[in-house]
Amino acid sequence: MNNITFLNSLAKSMSAEYQERIPTATAENISEIAELINQYPTTRNEFISALTNKVAKSKVIQKVYNNRFKFLKKGSIPYGTSIELIVADIVKGKNFGENFGSANTEIGSLLAIEKPEVKVQYIERNIQLKYKLSISNLQLMGAFNSENGLSNLVNALITSVVNSMEFDEELLINKAINSINSVQAKITDWGTLDEEQQAKKLTKLVMVTLDKMQFLSTDYNTQNYHTFCKPDDVVIFVTPETKAMLNVDLLANTYNMEKADINARIVLVKEFEDAKTIAKIIDKECIQFFDNYQTTATFENADNLTHHTFYHRGQTLGICQFFNSLDIVSE
Repeated sequence: MNNITFLNSLAKSMSAEYQERIPTATAENISEIAELINQYPTTRNEFISALTNKVAKSKVIQKVYNNRFKFLKKGSIPYGTSIELIVADIVKGKNFGENFGSANTEIGSLLAIEKPEVKVQYIERNIQLKYKLSISNLQLMGAFNSENGLSNLVNALITSVVNSMEFDEELLINKAINSINSVQAKITDWGTLDEEQQAKKLTKLVMVTLDKMQFLSTDYNTQNYHTFCKPDDVVIFVTPETKAMLNVDLLANTYNMEKADINARIVLVKEFEDAKTIAKIIDKECIQFFDNYQTTATFENADNLTHHTFYHRGQTLGICQFFNSLDIVSE
């Protein structure tokens, strides 16, 4: 985006004071605007604050790293510092002629209390990170000297912060994925198989697991809790090496799905912490990840003519073991 377009787009969201002091940008007055912005401290502060806040939010950034696990986020919790997860296990049915309660009478059956097994888990806000971005007046004024200087400067600076946030978020979720205490399915002869045999065994085990997880059972979680997976909720985590072995065409044909839909459920991780883990199949509800707050603050250091913007982010990340999770491991 050239400087003229950039300045005029930005001006629409600026204060009345800024709009009164700074004229509509043209090719003829671009140098004058640079001098006016630098001349008035309040105008300069507002301009830099807009560069490092409003511009970032309006997605001017050309290239940003996207956290590959972002789909696991559950939304936002703007108030409070914890989340409460409540699950209730199934209750035991009786034949029509049987009574509830130990008294084994009709009156006792009416009054007896049948409590389902309720389990509660609390996850406290556990992530509070901050990032700092500095921009000098000399950098800012220098950006006026090239046609697309302002947008290029903002893209470079903001992208560095956003990429840092996204990368840290990805690392945190990756750590959580590896921390899930999963049921294990072992392929005992993995090391003796050739690649074709490994691919067949792995694909078959994945297919069997996806089918079995749809049934209500306690087989695929470590809490002895009756649960099941809807097909759309299952995620298959694999390394690039493992993904190369999976027969995606066979999976797509088996489940009568487009290949792209199957691929959407196969998510890459760089590596698993346990070297024996070949793949991890989980219900996406195992990962409980929420945004709590994100805010910024800016101040000017008059000693070195530099503006500093601080980005603060609070999040809650936890694991819920009441949902299905299976590790396919070699032995």
